[in-house]
Amino acid sequence: MIQGNNFFSEVFNKYSQIKVKKENKDFYHLNTIVYYLADIEKSIISARNVTEIDIKSAFPTICRLLFKEEKEFIKKLDELQADKLARNIFISTTLKGTEYLKQLNLISKMIISSVLMEADPEAKVLELKKDGIVYIGNTIEHGHLYNFFSNMGFHIRVTQYSLYIRYQRTSHYLSDDEGLIIKGVFKDRPPFLSHVASTLVSRGREDIDFEFLDKIYSKKYFEIIRQNTLDELLSKYYICDGRKYLNDQFRYDKLKTITGIKNLSPKNYLKLFIYPLLSVLREI
Repeated sequence: MIQGNNFFSEVFNKYSQIKVKKENKDFYHLNTIVYYLADIEKSIISARNVTEIDIKSAFPTICRLLFKEEKEFIKKLDELQADKLARNIFISTTLKGTEYLKQLNLISKMIISSVLMEADPEAKVLELKKDGIVYIGNTIEHGHLYNFFSNMGFHIRVTQYSLYIRYQRTSHYLSDDEGLIIKGVFKDRPPFLSHVASTLVSRGREDIDFEFLDKIYSKKYFEIIRQNTLDELLSKYYICDGRKYLNDQFRYDKLKTITGIKNLSPKNYLKLFIYPLLSVLREI
């Protein structure tokens, strides 16, 4: 394959010309592909009215510019346009063992980072995930680089969230359209607690029955479920993603049998999934 040196050089030049404030240099560093402020500070980070920007179909768009002379490669890429998974597998398989995979990540990062910092040097970056950034700040849509890369064929999406909370390597985004979105290490939780968390962040603690929560997440109640093999109640209140549960060390364990669960602490469910949200919502 022939590397699109002109394209890569142009992106790098745009990226390197941006003057970045000291507080944003860690995230802006070229080798930083993933960045979470809450994880770095080892604390809970929360904010109202945050913005996420990301590049739709970043890798296919970059490939078309990097390898535009490779007609067979581009033809196959176009054939897979409607199937995102197959398209991504094709790209990773074709480029396996080359520097191009790393280059795709670098280009994505350079584009999205430079677009933000050029449009709003004062932005506070909360997350960076290769081709996406979550931040507090102004719109990017009138920036010079936003227009420049849009004209090259990049579709930079802008999403607004009314609330952002991250702790324990898990992010919570409250969207007016989609409700509560949870991503990260502890994104999986029992259906009941997913509903409680959603209610809590969208309507407040007044709609939560805390006495009922304390009853459900008690050793006594759990033992009744376990000893009587009440599958439906176990799935509703304790099983995460249908296949695992939270053990007494705050880790997921694979579910084998109900009666075989010996290391589950009911209160840990509240300590991990609910109490941190409560503490944050009291302050913001």
